[in-house]
Amino acid sequence: MVSKVSRPPKVFTLDEANSTLPLVSRILRDIVHCHEEIGELKRARLHLLDSTKGDASRHERESDEVEEEILRGRIRGKLAEIDSYFQELAKIGCECKDPKAGLVDFPAELNERIVYLCWKLGESEISHWHELEAGFAGRQAVAGTFTGV
Repeated sequence: MVSKVSRPPKVFTLDEANSTLPLVSRILRDIVHCHEEIGELKRARLHLLDSTKGDASRHERESDEVEEEILRGRIRGKLAEIDSYFQELAKIGCECKDPKAGLVDFPAELNERIVYLCWKLGESEISHWHELEAGFAGRQAVAGTFTGV
């Protein structure tokens, strides 16, 4: 039995995907920034945990526990924030593939199969695509592949 990839809810033409880039880039900048903040908070928490090892007084341990709980709460808040940004992208019909690098994929149709138009934050327009399983490393130029390019 041959399994077929189901058609995503939104399938973009190259022009449609490019027209979303002003909004998608703003959301993606927020995702990248939020991802960086989460990393900073996690590093601060690890530093706190490392520094609390040893012979700290009970008062110091309690103070450190409060600070750790505050950091964990801030991390949870940032994770919820980044999740809301992912949901915004999903409503548009695209998907963030790498929050650190700022990669987004747009489902598209090519020769009666679903592929991804691939865009990276900072690029002026979508200029690459890849097979569903190929990822960023398998990017190919859209020129000559998609109609009108």
